[in-house]
This record gives sequence, C-alpha cells and structure tokens, in this order.
Amino acid sequence: MNGKRAMTMKQAKESGLLSESDYIPPMGEWTGKLVAKCWGNSRNLICFFEDVATGKQYKLSAFSNEGTRYCPKDDGIDFSESGIEGLNYLIETALSSKGNPAWLAATLIE
Repeated sequence: MNGKRAMTMKQAKESGLLSESDYIPPMGEWTGKLVAKCWGNSRNLICFFEDVATGKQYKLSAFSNEGTRYCPKDDGIDFSESGIEGLNYLIETALSSKGNPAWLAATLIE
C-alpha cells in the first residue's frame, strides 16, 4: 500500500477487487486474512478479506463517526491504519435487522 491508509475506489476497481469479492460472508466467527482495503463512498472503509479456510474473498465495511478511526461495530481495531494488510483476524459477522451482513468484531490473530 506504499504507506497509504487505503487505495482509492478507482484503484480497487482496476485491480478487480470489487467485482471478485461479492460473496456474502459467513455468519458467526471465521478467520480472514486482510488482503486490501479502499475508501468507500459513505464515510466507510471497504476491507477485503480472504477466508483462510475456504480461500473465498469477502468485503466488509468499517465505518467511522469521527472520520479518523474505521472499525467494526466493536470499535476495536482501526482498519485504516497502514501496514496491516496480510495479517489474519478472527472476524465476527451476523445479519443486521434489515438482513444485511454486519461486521461485529475483529481480533488480530498473532
């Protein structure tokens, strides 16, 4: 990522990430490797994970109320930090009240 916090949406489209990671993520806990991330259009950071068990790619959005930290709902890890790609995380997802995937939590696996 060359020291940048995330790539642009244009860069993500050109790399094919947005078209290849449309799968609904597994619900519950799963292990994901952070592959890349890009800025979204709604004060969000789109994070692309590869499921370590299956190799499938998923995208999850981290949101920010303050505009500086972009975290799952647990407000833990700030995924806008640079240099965290390639690390594995225990991801927790569930369906929201509207039936959409919600990113509840993430824990770094060391």
